[in-house]
Amino acid sequence: MPGRIHKKRLLSVSVLTLFLAFAATHLTYHLPELNKVTHIAAPFFAAMAFISLVTFFLLGQAQRIIFGIFNTKVGRVESFSLAISNNFLNYLPAKAGLVARGAYFRALHAMPVQRYVAATAYGQLLYVTLAGFLGGGLGILIYLQDAYPNSLWVITVALIITGLSASVILGFAPRASTWIRKTAIRNRLQYFSTSLAPWRNFKPMAVYMALIFVILNLMATRLWLSFYLTDVRISAQEVLFLQTAAAASVAFSFLPGNLGLREGVIVGIGHVLGLPLDLTVTAAVLDRLSALVVTFSLGPWLAHQLSRKMVRQQSTSPRGYDPKG
Repeated sequence: MPGRIHKKRLLSVSVLTLFLAFAATHLTYHLPELNKVTHIAAPFFAAMAFISLVTFFLLGQAQRIIFGIFNTKVGRVESFSLAISNNFLNYLPAKAGLVARGAYFRALHAMPVQRYVAATAYGQLLYVTLAGFLGGGLGILIYLQDAYPNSLWVITVALIITGLSASVILGFAPRASTWIRKTAIRNRLQYFSTSLAPWRNFKPMAVYMALIFVILNLMATRLWLSFYLTDVRISAQEVLFLQTAAAASVAFSFLPGNLGLREGVIVGIGHVLGLPLDLTVTAAVLDRLSALVVTFSLGPWLAHQLSRKMVRQQSTSPRGYDPKG
């Protein structure tokens, strides 16, 4: 197990290092294009970083709603801290933030592992559902407005299928437990099915979906600013389509922080939309860097503060944290 963790950490560090090296090389090579907008580059990038900060705050509030539905109350500042530290830890190694956050909830909120997994999966499925259907609808509108290659239609259908698949999992999970004979798996599915009862709680779910919609639009605005910095003009529909497709790609991510996959989706679909390839790569890199600035500026400190809080809780109440729970 330690060897496996070491390999994952090594992979994560390697991917992050390669991305930063690529970003530095690419931006240096395209410096002439960026120099055209030097007078606005700094304030625009600052605005992008601020949008990233606001996005993390809203993401924390959205997660706060999900955990609240699962009978776990989280403070506003606490949820914001968890959102950034979770994102930071997901880079080293990949998905480490999910494990660390689970340990935190177990120690500080006595939240059983199964309930934590159910809440996390529930929130992710809703996120992918909204991103998939919204992206599919935007893809149809864009496709009908202009002459685009058939590959755009394929991408649109793929987004709709992704959203539909996530919604089907949400809808049929309560019945799936009755189809499984193996006791251990059936018990886990039954727990997840019971946890899905909050689906009937309309008000918090409506607020959650509204927050996710705002988050997607904020991230689309940040992406639009990155295109503007590269002197590429892109419509609101197109940039939101790119963002929803990148958001839906979370369902297929196995790399640290979704690093590389998001950029690949933006560049690939941008090429289908007729955007300049090199400048689209530059825009995707700038978009990522604006998020990394916030993540690596606040993430280490917030992760340290939360870990200290968890250690204090464990020392005063050892029974509050049980790895077997």
